[in-house]
Amino acid sequence: MMRLKCELDYCVYNRKNICNLDEIEVNALGMCACCMTLSFTPDFLEQEKERQLREMKKGWGDTED
Repeated sequence: MMRLKCELDYCVYNRKNICNLDEIEVNALGMCACCMTLSFTPDFLEQEKERQLREMKKGWGDTED
């Protein structure tokens, strides 16, 4: 079985940058026609942005918010 590299981190079929589908369909542009991406709610995205910003500030030694 041939495994193809996948660079789309948000595709549900991507496992360690390898597509885990048994059969892959490619469209005329060479893009995967089977790609199914994860969706995030706006609230979740905002929470994650804030969390990651706090983590980056810790790394910079910045304790102010």
